[in-house]
Amino acid sequence: MSRTRSAGNAVTAGAVSGFTAVAAKGTLGLLKVALLAIAVFNLVFLILSAPVANTDARVEGPFGDWRVQSAAAMFENSRYLREISMEFLLAAAREGDEALLEGSREAARNSLNHAPADPFGWLLLGWSEALLLNDADAEFALQRSWRLAPNSPVLARDRLFLAEALGVARTTPLEPTSAAAIDRDLNILKLRDKRIYDFVLERAAGLRGYVIVQNLSERDGI
Repeated sequence: MSRTRSAGNAVTAGAVSGFTAVAAKGTLGLLKVALLAIAVFNLVFLILSAPVANTDARVEGPFGDWRVQSAAAMFENSRYLREISMEFLLAAAREGDEALLEGSREAARNSLNHAPADPFGWLLLGWSEALLLNDADAEFALQRSWRLAPNSPVLARDRLFLAEALGVARTTPLEPTSAAAIDRDLNILKLRDKRIYDFVLERAAGLRGYVIVQNLSERDGI
């Protein structure tokens, strides 16, 4: 990648080969934090999904391998493709290969073709676009996730990390729709689990500054 973004400190130690050190400490660091929650959330969805017969579903894996048709047929198309998108992201974080990010983006797009109202699919697409440095497309995907599930405690943390990676909270003046969405996700975390709220602000300097400014404005009655 020819250019990089800086978005906070890396959560996972060590650089990712193939990406610059700044990217590894910034967007990829935030991604690695988000992926753990994403993996758990997606696994629950897959387990709870009723099996659907689909012998034609055959999707290429992160390293060019093919899933057997019987395994692909167990899951409804959009959720299976969403799982593939997440696996590409995990592989990209390990391998530092831009082609894997493109695979994640393609799988996320295909998943959304089946379920265009899936806020989780839009979040995955947003991460893929962000790591490919397509900021406008990443922010569009983030906005769609916010709009489709505005009060989601499951997605709040990882949407905030994506907003941080894109520098949304650093924008001046901040677009009112984005400000309202960030406020909702922050308030959800603060109410449900203060530890996660503090965890996000500790690792997201842009959001931390945004909260400080908001608190000062409220105190001064601005």
